[in-house]
This record gives sequence, C-alpha cells and structure tokens, in this order.
Amino acid sequence: MIPHLTDMPYARARTAALIGLSIYIAVGFSAHVLSNGGEDAYPFFSWFLFVNVPQRVQSGFDVVVVDGMGAQSLTESDAFFGDGMMRDILALENRLGRAVKGGNPLEIAEARRELESFLSGPVTYRVREITYDPLEYFSSKAVLEATVLAEYLL
Repeated sequence: MIPHLTDMPYARARTAALIGLSIYIAVGFSAHVLSNGGEDAYPFFSWFLFVNVPQRVQSGFDVVVVDGMGAQSLTESDAFFGDGMMRDILALENRLGRAVKGGNPLEIAEARRELESFLSGPVTYRVREITYDPLEYFSSKAVLEATVLAEYLL
C-alpha cells in the first residue's frame, strides 16, 4: 500500500516527489533517444501537441477546362458536375494525373473516357501538376507552380 503524502514527513515526501519526477524525465528522454529523435513518447515526454506538421508545400494534379468562356478548373466549377461529386472529381483528377505522369496509356484512356462523359461541347482540357500551399489553395485556389502535363481536345 502506498502511503499518503500527509502521513510522510515533509523531507521524505519531497525526496519521493523528486525521485518520481527524475524517473519520469529519464524515461521520457530515453524514449526520445531510442526513437532516434523522431517522435516524443507521450505521456512521458512531449513538448508539442502535434509533433508531425504537414509540409508547407504540397503537390497534386488538376484538370483545367478551356471553352469559349475561358479556362476553369474542374474543382472550381459546379457547372460540370452535380452536388456531391467533388470527392469523385478529385480522385479522377489524381488518377488521370498519375497516369499521364507515369505514361500508362491504358489508364489514361480509361480516366479520359470517364472524365469526358461529364463534359460536353467542343472543349480542351489540360492535365496539370500543381504545387500549392494547402491553406491558401483551399481558401483561394492559389497555386504556386503549375506544369501542363497533357492537353486533350474533346
């Protein structure tokens, strides 16, 4: 049975608290060292709430449709797709972008067929690889860098 602090004299309670705190710190530091400094061993040792912060700049793929009204990204327009389709469109953009970048003609043809089933009229669409800051991109669609990988005419 663990004695209560009120039952111990002050000097013994202080010594027990210092020993306990020292063990706690030693276990935390040793866990940090054993993990090669990669992550803190919560709850033993953690300086930050979030140890792994996402990269400030990320990359992905985008499809831009050019018609008589100008150029517009698929993800910026509700005119191309119905409600609830955004997740499917993002997946389709990424699938087409990876296929074009990887040079996979079968996957390109399949993704193009699926994409073109949503489009109508004489349009040109470009598959781009984009680099962006996630916070700025999702609030204002600002892109840091865009490289056109392919252009197709429907």
